Amino acid sequence: MSRTILVTGATGLIGRHLIPELRRFGYTIRTLSTSGKEDDNTFYWNPEKGEINKKVFTNIHTIIHLAGSTIAQRWTPKARKSIIESRVKGAQMLLQPAIESGLKKFITASAIGIYPQNPDGLYDEYSMQTGSDFPAEVVKIWEAAADEYEKNGVSVVKIRTGIVLDPEGGALKKMLLPVKLGVGSPIGSGKQMVSWIHIRDLVNIYVQAVVKEEMKGIYNATAPSPVTNRELMHAIAKVLRKPFFFPPVPAFVLHLMLGEMASITLEGSAVIPKRLLNEGFSFEFSEIEDALKDLLT
Repeated sequence: MSRTILVTGATGLIGRHLIPELRRFGYTIRTLSTSGKEDDNTFYWNPEKGEINKKVFTNIHTIIHLAGSTIAQRWTPKARKSIIESRVKGAQMLLQPAIESGLKKFITASAIGIYPQNPDGLYDEYSMQTGSDFPAEVVKIWEAAADEYEKNGVSVVKIRTGIVLDPEGGALKKMLLPVKLGVGSPIGSGKQMVSWIHIRDLVNIYVQAVVKEEMKGIYNATAPSPVTNRELMHAIAKVLRKPFFFPPVPAFVLHLMLGEMASITLEGSAVIPKRLLNEGFSFEFSEIEDALKDLLT
């Protein structure tokens, strides 16, 4: 069996941690680049122009599709288009040559943004309710692109990811700054739920998705213990030994700064990784304070 994996979005937050771990397990990793500089395991592609070096598909077993521009930006019409197309165009362009090459598995990043933003809601992979806002729309289109692989006989895994905790990037890096300056506080009501995951647990989920042939379908990549925004910000301050007494940042300030995108900070839902737990996945970090101590001290 081939042990060659193609990873898109290799330089992103997840890819930077995942690729070294897959190599440690003995997998050959191929990546794609728009720069035109190629080597034995780096190949050219340009999703905008529909161009790709098809040699990348030779003897390939699995694709891990991580490419996609950040949703954490103002949702202008141009940004909305970029957020969707950066996820979907790549998957669509890879589809036919990957099928022709005999691809066995397609693992795609996805997001818990598909679930309704409901402070009283509790969602797992079997929940049928979906949101009607822009993040939910993105996930529905994103996952529909992955469904095309399944229709062609490829095993598909969709990893719906929560807030990834990594001090070098993503949401946590932005949260750290005010706390380090001694002005940490909740955002908005502070009651909105945050479904989070330590970067190491997330990497382990992807590795299992590669290793375990029986893994397919939707998995929530979130720790078993979601917290409120207040609890998260207080835990960061506690671990960093910083004060936490400032009043919450008013919602209108976030709306002025971020526009409609502020909703992903001001709203949230509790999302549980029921399938992973049922299948025996062992989280290294189930509690928020333990995760933050590992990352920040």
